[in-house]
This record gives sequence, C-alpha cells and structure tokens, in this order.
Amino acid sequence: MQPLRTMSQQRKAISSPLLDKLRGILHLLKVAPQPIKDGSYHLVPLCETLESVFKDGLKQPNSWFGLNPQDYWSWIEPLQDYYFNTKQNPILRKMANEVAESTTLHSLQGKGRCFLRKALALKVISVPIEHLGGNRRLTTYWYSDDAIIANPELRGRWILCPDPPYFPPFSLPPLLPLLPSPSPLRDPHGSVV
Repeated sequence: MQPLRTMSQQRKAISSPLLDKLRGILHLLKVAPQPIKDGSYHLVPLCETLESVFKDGLKQPNSWFGLNPQDYWSWIEPLQDYYFNTKQNPILRKMANEVAESTTLHSLQGKGRCFLRKALALKVISVPIEHLGGNRRLTTYWYSDDAIIANPELRGRWILCPDPPYFPPFSLPPLLPLLPSPSPLRDPHGSVV
C-alpha cells in the first residue's frame, strides 16, 4: 500500500516547468497594456511556450527513420474527423480549414504556428486539447504518457490556464502579412532574365 501524499507532494507531482513558465508569461501579459498586439514584448515568449507545450512528448508516428517528420499540426488538422460523442466547435473547424487551405503556408511548423496565432486571437487555444483528451486512443497515438497534453492532471491544469480570466485580450491580425513573391528579373527589353 502506498503512503498518502501531502498536498505539497501532490502539487509537485502535477507540476510542469512549461506550464509554470506559461503562467508566468500570462501574468506579465495581464499587467501589460491591453489588448495585446504584435509589438508586445511578451507575445513571442508566449507563442514559443505554447508551441513547446504542444510539442512536449509528441511522438513521430508514420515517420520511418525520420523521413516524414510530424508536428502538432499533423493531429490538429484531422482532429475534426475524430469527433465521436462531442459537438464540433465551428470556430476550430473554420480555423483548421483556413490554415490547411492556405497557399502561403507550406511547412507543418508554419501551419501549426498560424493555427496557434488564430487560436490565441479567438480564445479557443484549449479546444483542440480538450477534444484530443476526450479520445484516449488518439492521445496515446500522438503523445507519450508523460506529455502535458496526454497526462490528465497536467492537461486539466492546461485547460484551466487559458480561460478568459487568465488570458488577456489579443488584437492580432489573423495572419502575419506575408511578403509577396518576388517578381522575375527583366532586362531592359522586357524579357525575363
């Protein structure tokens, strides 16, 4: 029989440095001028920490010898096909479709970052995690058991973290302005060089 753990031991058992860092950044953002815009000093660390949470313990299924690397976008995009007994979130579905159909985003990492940005702006950052956590088989397929997203106790802290009292309002354009593709060089006679 295992001895009973004290409250401090229980809190320590369900802590994560990434979640603690996320809470710290959110606290700094709460005291920053509102709403949070692209120029905010703490926006980049927030996005990097969120990306680290999504990548924490991510497995590489279907990646033979690393030839087909997976990223968190790899499970977010098809997540809308795995709703069983839960109602689909129309905002999540629309965002996933917009990111997937974007012609300017080519890498899984770029699509994942775009999705995180949109999810922050629309305050639905915890929705994909809630839906993934509702499907144990899908969770174990994509994440190791000690990952924040796969661990029910840590996931509970994560889902509670991005509620409106914790997240400040964001005023972010849905996509970063992308540079136009360069026009071909032309010689003085008008032909392409």
